[in-house]
Amino acid sequence: MIKLLSFITLGLCRELEAVEKAFEEAMRDIESVTIGEDNIQSTGIVRDAFLAQNRFREQPQTFTRTIKRLYKRIKNKQLRREDGKKILTKEGKKAWNEAYLALQKQPKVSGLLWSPELAKAAKRRCNGREIDLGAWKGQIGESIAYGKSQGAYYMVRLYIDDGIEDRVHRTNMINPEFRQTGIAHCSHNDFEEMIVVLYANE
Repeated sequence: MIKLLSFITLGLCRELEAVEKAFEEAMRDIESVTIGEDNIQSTGIVRDAFLAQNRFREQPQTFTRTIKRLYKRIKNKQLRREDGKKILTKEGKKAWNEAYLALQKQPKVSGLLWSPELAKAAKRRCNGREIDLGAWKGQIGESIAYGKSQGAYYMVRLYIDDGIEDRVHRTNMINPEFRQTGIAHCSHNDFEEMIVVLYANE
């Protein structure tokens, strides 16, 4: 029986200029992640998101410094950008602190393999079309984030999961039952851009 876990987050709808400096050091060697890389046909945002997602699974502690730096920029639920402008979060420091603690104790799991079929399905979803998930057996997962962002930071946002009580995007990302993933990035009329991530265990 197919179980579709479909959850959507609006996240931060504008790119945070402070983010580049906040996780630049953590992402400096992101290209060293090679699990499934030989099969990925995409470049740019999609590729970076794929590699970062596997880093969250294989080496989760890599991102603790990133989360901590972002945490320090939050006051009264507002995240201060490099230019001094502030972005309103839903939970404030609570979500970032919870993510930081989760990363410290998160066990390592195997990286996901790139699935061209899931990527095609994600692209259809990204373009607002219906998709047929009947080709995959077992559990299927879906995560969507809106707004203009870098590939790696889409995954940082989905891991933090600000405003999502049960952190289902994070659960999808690090679920050891999932073995394959496909990702698509496209434009969005209201939020500039969006990313769709699909998961399957078979």
